[in-house]
Amino acid sequence: MVYRFPGIELDTDHHIFTVNSREVYLTPIEWRIMVLFMSNPYLLITTEQMIDHAWPRHYEVPLPDAPRWHVENLRSKMGQVGWDCIQTVIGFGYRFMPYTSNE
Repeated sequence: MVYRFPGIELDTDHHIFTVNSREVYLTPIEWRIMVLFMSNPYLLITTEQMIDHAWPRHYEVPLPDAPRWHVENLRSKMGQVGWDCIQTVIGFGYRFMPYTSNE
């Protein structure tokens, strides 16, 4: 499956994530978080949903701040190529806003 928005694409068949036509390396957890975000644009994703979706069942329960750390890493990686499309919803979680860029 390929999720496409202007300037951003995630290809789950070939395991490629690109922003502004540049491939961006994601860790396995970051990859699963982006799949969750891009398959649910504009919807609120709670930290609990992120943990359920992104952390393998055989992992220990992550530290409470782990989702926030991974979102910060994603923002940093996407920001290097001109994107900031993850909105924080304080006290609840995050929302993927695909039509927001830094350019």
